[in-house]
Amino acid sequence: MEAKILELVDKYIVYPKETVKELISSSSRVEYATAATGYLEGYYCPRRIELYVSGCKRGRLIKKPGEYFDGFTYYFSADNEISLIDTYCSLELLIREGDYVFGIYYWKSQESDYFLLSRITVAHYKDKLIRCYSEYIVARCDIWKEMNPKDNMRIYTDSEEYLYSDEAVPTIEKIISKHVDYNCIDRIDKVISSNEYDVARINNSEKKTKVKTDNQKSLCKKLEKKIDQDMSLDEAIQAFFDVVAEAKPNDEEMLLYEVGCYSVDSDSKACMFCLVRQTPSPDGEFYQMHLELQYDICDEVRSLNECEWHEKGDDDLREYVKNSEAYKVLKDKPIKKISVGVDET
Repeated sequence: MEAKILELVDKYIVYPKETVKELISSSSRVEYATAATGYLEGYYCPRRIELYVSGCKRGRLIKKPGEYFDGFTYYFSADNEISLIDTYCSLELLIREGDYVFGIYYWKSQESDYFLLSRITVAHYKDKLIRCYSEYIVARCDIWKEMNPKDNMRIYTDSEEYLYSDEAVPTIEKIISKHVDYNCIDRIDKVISSNEYDVARINNSEKKTKVKTDNQKSLCKKLEKKIDQDMSLDEAIQAFFDVVAEAKPNDEEMLLYEVGCYSVDSDSKACMFCLVRQTPSPDGEFYQMHLELQYDICDEVRSLNECEWHEKGDDDLREYVKNSEAYKVLKDKPIKKISVGVDET
């Protein structure tokens, strides 16, 4: 793997501006999300295992970025895979080769349009489970000068190997962590040059107008009073939309319906059925009141994956939910846990 990493460093030491522009222009869709505390990948995170072992929470999807958006912009390729992750201070290309996903990560300076290759990540998958995750940190003592990096470069690597049980729904039995430090001075001979970053970001290109804010805390308390851990899926859906109907009108209101199987702690996953009401916050971001229902994972729910945003003027989201494949699969299954809350993105 070390030889592959050095090959990638050689290839991507100079920021591939035209490749990035092509990935953006040819993307099939774009999604936005808030950050996962302490982690760089945000909502879509190949380190999902280590993230939850550490007790961190993944970010949340949002419909569009706010005025001071510091989250994640995901560009998807035609085959529905993430090809590029963009933030206010970094940019990461994702390259897939068989069971491996390589992340080419650049630190970027907003003041000087300077891009610096700072790390390469490797995620190894087998049977849809991540088996190993490694980070190769490309380090130079003087990152501010245009110089030949072969005179001043080291690579540090940290990796984690995940060993699973043989259960029908595998759980982690052991995590093996490793650290290696080695020189690669003689391999790198390209000169780093400053690169112009001229891809306009949507949150910086539009003039923002004053919007009506709504932190939804009082609305959430109403929802909490309606929630019973023994209620059915239909009753929970009804409670959410009844409370939303009582909210003061807000032209910026967005509703989200999301279903998927995610990690909920260090050694277990659950099928999550989520309904979210999103409104602006005073600092240009968003409040999200969410209703989340957990289900045990079985073969019927393992492939469920839906995400639908509705805004003012769209069709009734409740009708969409009732006609969805996930609802049909889950409506008669026992609910493991119901939770509600309000987050600020």
